[in-house]
Amino acid sequence: MLWFRVLFNYITLNLFIMRNLSFLFIAAICFLVVACKPGSPFKTAVQYNDFIIGEQSKVVNLFKEYTNVLQSETSSEDADKSLKKCTEGMKKSIDTLSKAGGYNGNEEFVNAGKKLFEFYVKTINDEYGQIRKLQNKSKKISEADQKGIEQIAEKIANDETPIHSAFLKAQEDFAKKNNIQLMPNLTQ
Repeated sequence: MLWFRVLFNYITLNLFIMRNLSFLFIAAICFLVVACKPGSPFKTAVQYNDFIIGEQSKVVNLFKEYTNVLQSETSSEDADKSLKKCTEGMKKSIDTLSKAGGYNGNEEFVNAGKKLFEFYVKTINDEYGQIRKLQNKSKKISEADQKGIEQIAEKIANDETPIHSAFLKAQEDFAKKNNIQLMPNLTQ
């Protein structure tokens, strides 16, 4: 019976070692996954701020490009192409901000940017669509249609103000928290 006891002790010891090694192996894998998780592509808060403002500049330029097309005497087809380009570009910027996430766990600034860009997408498709309809009714815009356009423009400005102010405040808060000196931005 001695050989049975030796064999039993040998198997028990090996199972104990294997269980502990398995635990250590799993713990090491978990540690490596967490430790090697890709971090933020932004090394500094300034880079992060410039990235968001860069996306904002892209969106504003797309918006300006579209409004210039609307103001010029272009075909409806050209306006539709410009609308599509503008909308797709803005949605791409929203997606880019979504993928970037926050900086050091703070997502207030990036979320304010996404909200502002989403407002622009909605405005381009809804309110500017109404303006296009009024402009396309006839070759010469009636006084009533002109008033309608002005009311829509006023609504856009009124709706944009709190969203844009929240974006600027989020940027200012981000700058204060991260000791950044903000420079004037003409696109804001």
